[in-house]
Amino acid sequence: MELKFVGAKIIERLEKMNFDSFDKLCNASLDEILNKSTLLSGSTLEKQTSSKNGNNSYFEFNNT
Repeated sequence: MELKFVGAKIIERLEKMNFDSFDKLCNASLDEILNKSTLLSGSTLEKQTSSKNGNNSYFEFNNT
C-alpha cells in the first residue's frame, strides 16, 4: 500500500494490522483501528465512555 505523505514505517504498521489497502482502512471503525494498534504495540487501551461534548475519549497506557 502507498499513501501520499505517509511514511514507510506507518505503512508497515498498517499492513501488520491487516490494513493492506486504502479501502480497508477507510471502512474500518475507529475502535477496530485502535484495538489492532494496541495489540500490535503491546499496550492497553482504556475507553472513557463519554465526555462533556458527547464524544468518546481514548487513553492509552503503555505496559512497558
